[in-house]
Amino acid sequence: MTGYKQYNTLLNQWEYYDSTGNSNGYQIQQPQSNINLDVVQKTLGSKQSKYNANLQRIKDEIQQSTMYIYACSKSKGYSYEEGKRSVTEFDVSYVDKIRYGKYDLSYDTVTNDLIAFLSKGALKIACDNFKDCN
Repeated sequence: MTGYKQYNTLLNQWEYYDSTGNSNGYQIQQPQSNINLDVVQKTLGSKQSKYNANLQRIKDEIQQSTMYIYACSKSKGYSYEEGKRSVTEFDVSYVDKIRYGKYDLSYDTVTNDLIAFLSKGALKIACDNFKDCN
């Protein structure tokens, strides 16, 4: 007996027919994927871990830069309010650019550039506001 099979796209299944055109049944075939979900999961997990670590590095730099500005203010005899105003300036001029920017922190090079940007910003504010130019 000869027959043939035909794919029914409406029902998403293979249908088998004999030479007279009578249906001999069908076989449901699920779409095959070439994606290795295990590898995808490991890759995304690794990328997320890198992002989390680099985000923490950025937060640490913001904290250190803020402390540096306050320390410069105090060492040069300025009031706490002057120091706070300078920290606010740092937040608006530098931290907000990072906070509202679209950066992929899963890359070390991006994170290193952002840390350098913050560090130079803190030095500039200390120099401009407190004449502490190192």
